[in-house]
Amino acid sequence: MSIKQLTSSECRIIDQVVRDKKGSATDAFDKINEKRATKGEPILEKTCVHRYVKGLTHQPDVKETRGRKPALSKKQIRSLDLARRRLIRASNNNTRVTYYDVIKEAKLEGKVSSRVCEDALRSQGVAYRVPRRKIFVSDKDAPTREQFAIVKYKLPASYWTEKIHCYQDTKQFPLPLTPAQRERFRQTQVTGHLRKPSEGVDRGFTKPRDAHSFLGMPSVTITAAVAKDKIIMWHLTPKSWCGAAAETMYKKAMKPALVRKWGSLKRYRIVEDGDRKGHYSNKGIQAKKEAHIFPIKLPPRTPSLMPLDYAIWHRIAKQLMDEAPKGTETKEAFLARLRKIATSLPKPYIKKVLARMKSNLKALKDAKGYTPKND
Repeated sequence: MSIKQLTSSECRIIDQVVRDKKGSATDAFDKINEKRATKGEPILEKTCVHRYVKGLTHQPDVKETRGRKPALSKKQIRSLDLARRRLIRASNNNTRVTYYDVIKEAKLEGKVSSRVCEDALRSQGVAYRVPRRKIFVSDKDAPTREQFAIVKYKLPASYWTEKIHCYQDTKQFPLPLTPAQRERFRQTQVTGHLRKPSEGVDRGFTKPRDAHSFLGMPSVTITAAVAKDKIIMWHLTPKSWCGAAAETMYKKAMKPALVRKWGSLKRYRIVEDGDRKGHYSNKGIQAKKEAHIFPIKLPPRTPSLMPLDYAIWHRIAKQLMDEAPKGTETKEAFLARLRKIATSLPKPYIKKVLARMKSNLKALKDAKGYTPKND
């Protein structure tokens, strides 16, 4: 029995015998078969060695002529790219455009696999890129953020999921009650586009500012607290957010929620940001002492360390828009729907979000206090 396949080590033997030592192809053939015989392997065909010596096989620089021909022509690849741009401009940030949408728009669905189309777009420099918008971190803030991450990263992962009694955050939540308001709000929620690096400022590829004054709609102040596997507190502040409002929230909303979730304890450990207007006003600080609430104060501008900021608020807003009615909605109906969505988020999802705290601290530590990759 003989075989025709050369191994890489046998190719090196031929190169040494024929090209380095100026021997013949037969010498190389004999040497290879001697080694094969000692190992009890099938002998090699002589033509295999001679073809390699003549450069007829194993040529890495020769263009491959075997296998399936390219599935997409240049014209089809261009039509994919044009379909992508057309869809993103038409969407105008209201919905996210996917690879499937692009393939369908280019009328290639069923003709080739989606993987072939995706690879063709990627070869043109297309990728899912987040709009360029980051929180500014000053040189003064970075050391504080880094030191916090270094100290807290030493704590076990279970501390952030089992020992923290709640993570609480206060947010000015927009009230998109009409179809026009909902469209503008949706535009601020799009997280990225299938675009090339050069298309960052083209129409349809940018997203509007999400300041409430720009959105042109009212808002409400909501304080939420999440613990272990659910949102345990959803508190609506009827008037403006201030020290008195924070005092009411801690005493009449947060303390009862903590007792319901964890029972009566001497100390409740929570995580919150350093809001000086409410959380760290004199009234807010005093209310926490009276309620036996001991906070871990996050360093400035660290949304990656607040589960509500890095995941939950966006999840609530997306579901809120997905389930929105077609016509105008009353404020009371909107707030009731908002509360129901927030308090009924899946428990596995909440657990998964809180479990990211350890890795987020590591990312902040590795970034030396500046913007981490997952922020």
